[in-house]
Amino acid sequence: DDDDGLLTMADITEKLQLAPRSTVVLSACETGLGAIQAEGVVGLSRSLLSSGAGATVVSLWVVADGATKHLMGQLYRNLTDTEEGAGGVSVAKGLQRAMVTCLGKRGRLEPQPAP
Repeated sequence: DDDDGLLTMADITEKLQLAPRSTVVLSACETGLGAIQAEGVVGLSRSLLSSGAGATVVSLWVVADGATKHLMGQLYRNLTDTEEGAGGVSVAKGLQRAMVTCLGKRGRLEPQPAP
């Protein structure tokens, strides 16, 4: 195995078999960027969708580690919140709620104390 530790579009399309309608979260910096080609933006997100993911959550910019940790934790809590019914809320609604929870007084995503 030639595992170099890098995840490529070829690795995703050739080796991954994602469960239908699964959500894949890539919470590192600029994971939503890709090459612009005639077919549109080609990158990890598009490869994941082609491999069966129902949704992807990616970043188009540099993100701070602390704020990202808090945002992702809140997102996962929202997605699994049983008060919302089986399976929690949609990915879009869960992310929206996580962002609102994390918004600081200056209008930026900053870690907030847990309630």
